[in-house]
Amino acid sequence: MTTLTGFLSLAGLAGVGLMLGVLASLSARLGAVTKMRPLYRLFWVGIASVAVAAGGRAAVIAGLVGDRHALFSLLAYYVPLSFGLGASVGAAWLYWRWLLRE
Repeated sequence: MTTLTGFLSLAGLAGVGLMLGVLASLSARLGAVTKMRPLYRLFWVGIASVAVAAGGRAAVIAGLVGDRHALFSLLAYYVPLSFGLGASVGAAWLYWRWLLRE
């Protein structure tokens, strides 16, 4: 992986984190109006998981991992990213499913 693609992958993860922050803010406002439970906090769990995945990706890019690259990538990048995005998709579905019914 070249340095440019490494930095672009980190920029993509930062963009995903920013998008989740916007969705969390909008969902909090929608939940306050509709008196829903504060499930928007799942977006913050997703943001934290994306940040952990970005840290794992940065460690791989910097070459800090060594010989256990595949296992480290699985545990520090793919698992947190999947968990965080899954929690965020679940929260988005709970808050915004009414749009599909309209």
